[in-house]
Amino acid sequence: RVITAALRPIRTMPCLARTIATMDWLMSDWHSSKRLNKMFYEYYINYPDKTDKVYGSGLHSWLEKGAQWYRTDYGASCAVWASVAGHKATNMRELKRLVKRITRCTHNTDTALQSSEIVSIVIYLCKKGFKKNKIIEYLHKNYNYTMCDNVEKEVKEHQFTSNAKIVTFLALDILFSSKQYSDACKLCGYLKENKQLISCLTGIMAEAYFNTPLYNNLEQFKSIFPKEYYTTLKEFKKYKFSANTNVK
Repeated sequence: RVITAALRPIRTMPCLARTIATMDWLMSDWHSSKRLNKMFYEYYINYPDKTDKVYGSGLHSWLEKGAQWYRTDYGASCAVWASVAGHKATNMRELKRLVKRITRCTHNTDTALQSSEIVSIVIYLCKKGFKKNKIIEYLHKNYNYTMCDNVEKEVKEHQFTSNAKIVTFLALDILFSSKQYSDACKLCGYLKENKQLISCLTGIMAEAYFNTPLYNNLEQFKSIFPKEYYTTLKEFKKYKFSANTNVK
């Protein structure tokens, strides 16, 4: 569900491998960050990124050096794969515990953690039946979020930034200013910078916010997304339970 929600607004390859890795880890109750690091690395050495475009330059550099330490990253990309906690958690305390476990594997900063929390909390509150005003009220009280008055202008004038707060708040603005899922996708299309990441974050939250139809099995997935996406999902299963890589 997280994979398809993230990819629907903009069908590109970044974040796919990292998302399925974390989803498999979380759903299997693997509560070891080192185990997840090992999975990332083992998958990477079999599917290396020669241009640092698929995994992203920061993660690419970390993997090239063996993934032997926690990364210090201020970006919001961790919120993509950490968002699965919004579906998994049964209460807010569990949600924050799961988000922290997932996020710290690759993004060891408070700003990144807050971004992951915000995205997961929006999903969680939507699943609990909270409406727009109540969600915004919670985000304002706990994360100082205030919705922008002119979202379309904000989107069109947005400049590239690695600041997780700015990126996440813009995704929230797009979400809350949209009346339906297609509106959110349209606004994401106006982005010139951070397009892939903001689109992924928006799509993940919009799937829960608008309760859009889900693609819950591989057959539906195959009918909608390019072949290489399905191949990635299928091939990753070969490395899920393998522990041959010598990573500390």
